[in-house]
Amino acid sequence: MTIATPIAKPISQLELSPGSIATLRDVTWQEFEAVLEELTQKRVSCIAYNQCSNKSMR
Repeated sequence: MTIATPIAKPISQLELSPGSIATLRDVTWQEFEAVLEELTQKRVSCIAYNQCSNKSMR
């Protein structure tokens, strides 16, 4: 069994290839707004908030 180790990096360092999806779980609305603010300088095709999950798609 593989154990995932949480990492702390700025969300702006996330790079997705076209067609990729990244899901951030257990995200509060305030954290989601912070993600949006941090990504204002980057182009992201779609960012959605759904029941404490944040999905970024490129």
